[in-house]
Amino acid sequence: MRTLIVAITLLMPTPVLAQGDPAAAPPPATAEATVAADISADATVTAEPGAAAPAGFTIGLAPRIGMAVPTSKLGITVVGGVEVDFFLAMQRRLVVAFDFTVTRPSYAGSGNDARVGGDYQFTVKELELKLGLDLVYRFFAPPRRLVPFAGIGAILHMLRTTQTNSLAPGENTEQSSKLGAEVVAGVDYGLGPGALLLEGRFVYSGLDHVLTGDVNAGSLTVSLGYRFIF
Repeated sequence: MRTLIVAITLLMPTPVLAQGDPAAAPPPATAEATVAADISADATVTAEPGAAAPAGFTIGLAPRIGMAVPTSKLGITVVGGVEVDFFLAMQRRLVVAFDFTVTRPSYAGSGNDARVGGDYQFTVKELELKLGLDLVYRFFAPPRRLVPFAGIGAILHMLRTTQTNSLAPGENTEQSSKLGAEVVAGVDYGLGPGALLLEGRFVYSGLDHVLTGDVNAGSLTVSLGYRFIF
């Protein structure tokens, strides 16, 4: 009987041995994992809380309205336009801008010609469509709220002159396209998703229609608008 008990005891695993089994050791760290951990640690140390990521390619859209004072005898008139901006380099300070502007200055007068019966009145209206390509420099980078800017560029002026007079019914018209230049300067004030803008432009091209004489289609404009940033 004693021999049977001893045999059973030897066959049973003891609790001490079961508890003493060592756990499986983790696999050794590889060289790649060590390097990745070092890089992560360095990034954690050097990163500044709240630091903004570098701004990428950005587009702006700037509708505006203002007043134009022509440099010829054409009168003061309303001008409207829209500009598409491509912020290219130098922390979004260097901009290529495509601009479209429309205005319709006019003037009226009178004359006297005995050949047509004496006094007569006339009105001349000039429809001006301007396409501009400008290189603009913004003096401060985002996130500065108040940003002055200045630029220069080339324009294509599409001109249509319409003249009416008291001598005969109907209209006389002439149209042409002229190359010219413009200078722009202004300031943006950050507000909401974009910025309020106040700008001035000096535009110049020739205008030599028979109905207007050899003058120019130049003007000085002051406009107010809003620049959306995408």
